[in-house]
Order: sequence, then structure tokens, then C-alpha cells
Amino acid sequence: MSDSIGIEQLNKLKSEFRSYLTEINPQWDETSVSTIGSDAFFALNNNVGVDFWASLTSEDALLEVSQKIRDYLISTKGSQNADQRAKGYLSSLKHLKVSLMPNIQPWLLNGVVKQLAM
Repeated sequence: MSDSIGIEQLNKLKSEFRSYLTEINPQWDETSVSTIGSDAFFALNNNVGVDFWASLTSEDALLEVSQKIRDYLISTKGSQNADQRAKGYLSSLKHLKVSLMPNIQPWLLNGVVKQLAM
């Protein structure tokens, strides 16, 4: 599914997500917004073995992507903090999922992701 979204649309989504984070968390500084805005897309930017868009469809899918991120960090980075880092990426991904729910972009409504509206 990631092939169905163009770079311009992805950049728009990232920008809107950062705006959303700033709006709902006005106490956060720019570094926090930027970090969460970037971390939410870790599974898209790295081949962790899951369909990024499908990972947004359910709580089970989110937990699966968290486990895949953990495994990826251990296998590629030898990360001693893999569990903690995976939890951080999961938290960011949950923020992204929530941000998409009230106003799902039409270009994301391509099969699996439309389930977010339910």
C-alpha cells in the first residue's frame, strides 16, 4: 500500500501531522514535535517487515509493528534499548493513527486504511 501514496502526499501528511501535534500539545517544544513526527514513520522509512499503512488498522496491528521494530533494531543496530525504543516508536505511531481518525485523507482510503474510520 505504501506504493499508492506519492511523495508529495506523504510530505503533506507529515506536515499536517506535525501541525496536529502542535495543536493538541501546545506545551511541546519544536524538538518534541519533530521527533514524534519523524518517529511515527519509522516503519515506513525502514524495512521492518510490515505494511506501514496496514499497521494503522487495529491495536493488534500496532503491537505487531512494535514487535517488528524491536526485532529490526536488535538485528540491524544491536540495540540494547530495543524494547524501550520500540515502545517510543509505537507511541508516535499511535499519535499518527489518532490524528488520521477524525479526518482521513481520501488518498489513504485505499483498502486497509479506511478501517481507521470505524
